[in-house]
Amino acid sequence: MMKKRPVLLALTLLVSGFSQAEAPSVSPADSEEAVAKNVVKSVPLPLDGLVAAKDKNGNDVIVSTNGRYFLKGYLQDVFTNKQIKTVDDAVDAQYLTLANMGLNLVDIGTIPYGNPKLPLQARIMVDPYCASCTDLLRKLSEHRDEVHVEIMLTPIAGQMSIKTALNLWCTYEVDYDKGREVVELLMKGKPYPELPEQPTCKGQRVLLNTMLTRTFNLKGVPAIWRVDGLAQPGIPNDLLAFLNERRPSDESSDESVVSK
Repeated sequence: MMKKRPVLLALTLLVSGFSQAEAPSVSPADSEEAVAKNVVKSVPLPLDGLVAAKDKNGNDVIVSTNGRYFLKGYLQDVFTNKQIKTVDDAVDAQYLTLANMGLNLVDIGTIPYGNPKLPLQARIMVDPYCASCTDLLRKLSEHRDEVHVEIMLTPIAGQMSIKTALNLWCTYEVDYDKGREVVELLMKGKPYPELPEQPTCKGQRVLLNTMLTRTFNLKGVPAIWRVDGLAQPGIPNDLLAFLNERRPSDESSDESVVSK
């Protein structure tokens, strides 16, 4: 029996977490109602169960989304080494760049797309079998000359998704000239052609892509990870405006990261 590649096995274990049965999550409306009983303003943190808030006395607190618990003290962001105590800190924590994480572009799996004469705007996380991912890629193709993004193959939908993502990525990794071909296959969506295996490609970059969905606490893809560090799932109503938006007083940039 053929042994499963280590990266394929690791991805399978990671992706299985998305399909595990969990306790019913608290809806955003219920969370807001519960928190509002004790606070006047809140901002979600990029993790489940907690929000940074300001109570009715003007104190900064970290509260559970069901309104039952609050945390005395602060949270520490292991990537930025910043403390999260206030609503403003929580807003700041929503922005996480490659540089914040100590990563370079060569550490993640990206395929460039669009107009290279423009500054990089965002990275697009997609699963090969995600219909809305295909929709987002097609919307990008309508504005090809107006966008400069990088496509991140991010399989989260099961073993077939993992296999296809690794196949597509490895086709590109061994021949960067095939980037456009791979992106066009993603735009067409399933079924995907059988591409030759690339034994020299190990696929760790795709593994890291998928791990980043947990780092950002994304519940699914597609997701857009802008160069200012904000990662947001779904398709924005105004795609171009969102790609070009930047955080106020943006101090971070990925322009200095090492490229392929």
